[in-house]
Amino acid sequence: MFVVEPGEGGKGIKVREGDKFTIPAGWLTMSLDPAIATGRFFRPGVTWFVTQLMAGDLPSRPEDVEAYLERLKANSDAVLESSERMAHLDLENESDAEKAINLLEEHRDTVEWWAFLMGTFASAILDDLRQGAAPALVLHTTRMQAAHSMLVFKQSLEEHVWTGYRHTRLIYDIASASARTPEDAEKIQALRPLFSKLEEDVLHAWVEGDVDITPRIGVSGVDEALLKGLAKYHLSVFERRRRESQLEREHSSRLWSNRIAAAGVGAGLASAVIAALTAIF
Repeated sequence: MFVVEPGEGGKGIKVREGDKFTIPAGWLTMSLDPAIATGRFFRPGVTWFVTQLMAGDLPSRPEDVEAYLERLKANSDAVLESSERMAHLDLENESDAEKAINLLEEHRDTVEWWAFLMGTFASAILDDLRQGAAPALVLHTTRMQAAHSMLVFKQSLEEHVWTGYRHTRLIYDIASASARTPEDAEKIQALRPLFSKLEEDVLHAWVEGDVDITPRIGVSGVDEALLKGLAKYHLSVFERRRRESQLEREHSSRLWSNRIAAAGVGAGLASAVIAALTAIF
């Protein structure tokens, strides 16, 4: 039996002797995107969350470095293998690998591009480790880079991230508050994941074409004006991400050298990486 009893004065949750306090799996999803998150941050929480993104998975000992780099490679593989842009390509095939690299270079503002670079650099460092590079040096370098990223965040980005987060939360809160009934508010909240998965061109067509969105997403009983407001917000997210990506590219280009080892994502990519990435930065 699962029960929730309010604490004294209606605050918190009462836990009696013998009770087992359980948080249901998937109950809390943390994100700066209100379309994904199930909770909300205060300002210190935003900085804490960014810190976790930047440094939460860093290795703590030199002997953990190799496993950390393998995780980065696996994450890179997962992003590229699930990419709709490259679904028609076989990354294990050398000819397709060259096409994939060209395609990625044409879309440097994408998640796939940065995942590709991450996997490439992780592979290069792994090769150096296997040739005798000191794991402790790699450990210190990853920590230094994470610290530098947080310094840039604190100096140049924190205020803007907080302002953007507060603004986007406000949009969703206003939409929910404007709903005619609690049921409407629940529907609007439930639409967040759906809107977040729509492509930019679809949202643009809906917003600029002034079409009815309700039948296109298969919902009923939600005010059309509210749906168009949510569509406009999600359309603005694409532009915001482009600006953030540009800032990140400018920052990264000052940090990485031109040294790329003959490694990449998938056996087919390995032979093409050096030639294709010579002029990255």
